[in-house]
Amino acid sequence: MTIVFQDSNGWLWCGAEKGLFRYDGLSFQPIGLADTFANAQVTALFESQGQIWVGFSNGAIGHIPISGNFQPALTGDAEAEKKYAPHLVLWQIEEGLPSQKITAFAEDKSGGFWFGTYGEGLYVWKNNRLYQFNAEDEGLASDDIYALVSDAQGRIWAGTDAGISICSMPEMEQKRVQNLGISEGLPDEIVTTLLADNQGIIWVGTQEKGILRFDATTLNPTFQIQNWAFGEVTCLSVFGSQELWVGTGRDGLVRVDLSSGKTQALPEAHALRHVKTHSLCKDREGLLWAVLDKGVLYSANVRFGFWQPGFSNVQALLVDHQGRFWSGCQKGLFLQNVPRNAVPVSLPRNSVPGYTEFKNVLPQNIISLWESPTGEIWAGTFGNGVFVLDSQGRVLRQFSERQGLANGSVLSIGGDGHKIWLATLGGVSAISADGKSGLQVQPELGTSYVYKVFTDSRGRVWFGTDGKGLAVLENGSLRYFTAANGTALKTIYSIAEDKIGRIWFSTDREGLFSFDGHNFHQFTTANGLHSQRITGLAADGNGLIVIGYDDGFDLLNPERVDHLMFCDASIGAPSVGVNLNALCRDGRGMSGLDQRAV
Repeated sequence: MTIVFQDSNGWLWCGAEKGLFRYDGLSFQPIGLADTFANAQVTALFESQGQIWVGFSNGAIGHIPISGNFQPALTGDAEAEKKYAPHLVLWQIEEGLPSQKITAFAEDKSGGFWFGTYGEGLYVWKNNRLYQFNAEDEGLASDDIYALVSDAQGRIWAGTDAGISICSMPEMEQKRVQNLGISEGLPDEIVTTLLADNQGIIWVGTQEKGILRFDATTLNPTFQIQNWAFGEVTCLSVFGSQELWVGTGRDGLVRVDLSSGKTQALPEAHALRHVKTHSLCKDREGLLWAVLDKGVLYSANVRFGFWQPGFSNVQALLVDHQGRFWSGCQKGLFLQNVPRNAVPVSLPRNSVPGYTEFKNVLPQNIISLWESPTGEIWAGTFGNGVFVLDSQGRVLRQFSERQGLANGSVLSIGGDGHKIWLATLGGVSAISADGKSGLQVQPELGTSYVYKVFTDSRGRVWFGTDGKGLAVLENGSLRYFTAANGTALKTIYSIAEDKIGRIWFSTDREGLFSFDGHNFHQFTTANGLHSQRITGLAADGNGLIVIGYDDGFDLLNPERVDHLMFCDASIGAPSVGVNLNALCRDGRGMSGLDQRAV
């Protein structure tokens, strides 16, 4: 294979030296090719207007509907496969197609369809007419184009062997070209690959000087890897705002931690350490697909990295504003000695070096953690109340039943800017935000277990109770939700909020619910949950809802609530359980588990 691409329906399209295939997750389905394509290599794939567009090494371009009638799989019967396979249609236009290799496709905001070539420059199909940009007439940096992307302004960035050309054609024949070279911040004029991320950043891969990124508005470089040691960059794939995977011409895959700029290749002894990466594709499930070595297709679950902290049964986990881990277990409260961004996260299934640097700052049985707006750490214990510590782990004060705490076992802690709420096995106590006024028991919340206190982005305080359902304190008024769409709500264990303000909560028996302020939506095993025995819940840094169980966790995209992905050992995630308060988030979307962190 030479290239891999995912369409909007989730199918993978794989181009080869002699052939095109669609992969449905189980089998490869061949696409019939006419003689025009038969002896040419697939060099570019793109989706536009319900069609997959395919570029070839001989300049031909074909297209096929995404939702075509595809046959099940390769059968070994070549004649039958050729007869029944859906066929690629040759794109025929009056001006004719190039005779040089098609290297990339792109589309602008006005519907212009662009394709680059290696040798004939850049073309755009607009208003049923084909226009060409080349070095001689339009000032293109070079006619040898390696990559294309479109930016938020609708311009087309072309990576060439003489820098970057930023092109547009707002009106007919009104061609605009702006070139970026060494004087504009490029470390290497040979630009081999380009990638536009969701934040409007343009990532650039070069032949010898590694990677950098450009702000598409200011056209200034904002990040560059220093002392790049992995040769030619062939392809890029970005994961969130903290992680970039780089395909290289000789050193396989390289992971870049964007917070620290550190790079990490596969282990030296790995079979794929010194091979060429032909193509990378991040699918919508978060898997990384790579065409490596001699055209073999690989997939890797790169979203998981493991941390072995040196202690077990993690009961509470917190990442503070400095990026340090605080971890509570039966043996005490452990504080990480060094900032997280000083250590690159490892590849899947490997331990993360450096994460064992912890010190026990409080020898108590810690079951809950919370950081105040002023940076103090509140640590709830089993039986001895709550301890307040400074950022270095020094105890400042303690609140117990002697000081008026409802119960000495503190299950959850939260604050709303005015008060700090301590949920215990015997009800809820509140104290002023500075922690200096006396504790006051909140009798309106009862005297039984309150499992969770959660403050949302609007300043409302939510309580998960044992038997009285979900409660919310808003503008000084407490409101209970004891039913959702006719389903009784009794015990609420966990509460979280997604990016658009919906509240998510788990129950003891009725599964998972979301609440948008007006309507409830229920999730059970009948519509995708792995189990209704939920042990933890959080929204991660990538916007996903993490649903913990005794044997793994589900990842739910709030924008695609019809689909959940269960993560356990079979896909590279740990299969150990998730404790109630052992879920937290940082910029990468980190969560905690009862034996280690992931």
